[in-house]
Order: sequence, then C-alpha cells, then structure tokens
Amino acid sequence: PSQTQYDFLPKSKIAPDLQESVDSLANGFRADEMQKVIIQLKPETEANNLLGDESISQSEKDRMLAREVRANRDKAGMLMKDLVQMNGTMKKSFNRLGLVSAELPLSQVQELIKSENVAYISPDRETSATGHLETTTGTAQIRALVSGTTLNGTGIGIAVIDSGIDTAHKLHDTSTDEHTGIVYSKDFTGANLNNDPFGHGTHVAS
Repeated sequence: PSQTQYDFLPKSKIAPDLQESVDSLANGFRADEMQKVIIQLKPETEANNLLGDESISQSEKDRMLAREVRANRDKAGMLMKDLVQMNGTMKKSFNRLGLVSAELPLSQVQELIKSENVAYISPDRETSATGHLETTTGTAQIRALVSGTTLNGTGIGIAVIDSGIDTAHKLHDTSTDEHTGIVYSKDFTGANLNNDPFGHGTHVAS
C-alpha cells in the first residue's frame, strides 16, 4: 500500500485518553485491568480516499471495497490470534468499516500497536443521547436572540453518519436556491439502501 493511504490516520496510534490510562498503569498508579477497545485496521486500498471522487467509476469503487472487506477479514483473523496471546478477546469484527471491538489487559495496549495490521486504538466508549440537535448545537438559542433573521444553512455543508435519512424532509427541498440537498451518500452495509429509513450510511448535505 502507498503511504498516501495513511495520510488521514493520526500520528499516534493510541487515543489520548487511552494513552493516559496506559501511562498511569506504567507509573504504578493503578493495577492492571481489562480494557474494552475499538481497533482501526490499516487500509488495504485507496478506498477511504476515493469515496467522493467522481472520476473513479462506481464499479471500480465496488471492487476496491470488496478487496478492502476481504483484507479486513484476514487482518481480523490475525489480530484475534495476537489478542489471545495477550490474554485478550475479540468481541466483533466490522469488516466493512475496518474496525474490531476487543478487550485486553491495559498493559498489552502498547504491545498491540506494534502489529502491522493496527492503525489506531481507542477506548470502546459508552455513548448516550444528549438531546435534540437544535438544542445541543445552540441553534434554538440563536434563533431566540436574532429577531427577524432566517437561519437556513445556506453555504454550509454537513456530513452525517446515521441509520437512515428522510429524503422527503423539507430541509432537503431543492426547489429553491436555499438548499442544494443531499449531494452524496454512501452505504456501508452492502445493501445499497442509502435512502432506506433503516439503512446505515453516510450522507453529505449542502
């Protein structure tokens, strides 16, 4: 693989908060413990850099994705062997995303990053809802402060990773110059259901 494939990867292979936990263990501030992690596998192809490249045919992108999935499956298998040797376990492999969820002793994280198949390791963090997007982003507060002003998102591009999108929603209305609508969609499930309310994908709207 060419070096350009890895340009989007962070310099360090360990997430900062996970590195703090590893450092505190090394300094003797805590006993060794099992750590749940998400492991990003190193890419096999240029697929990650070419998702929005219209000069590449869809059939070629599909071939690259298929190759990426096969490579991820093989790498996950090798990674599982490494984890067993580290007294860890692999929970699940997400071959289309190039991710593996696992659990291993905190003391073995530094050893795991030596694997040529590993691009990045982060804690498997718990997530929870924080409220409606309009409230959490401050949009409702701004609308209350700015009287007589219309906030319509003109000139703003937004990328969303979601479990489905309502393409008939008025925010995607392209009948006026105010909204361009959805300009790109990518399905990671292989079902080609970008517009399905229950399909998983990435959508870029402008």
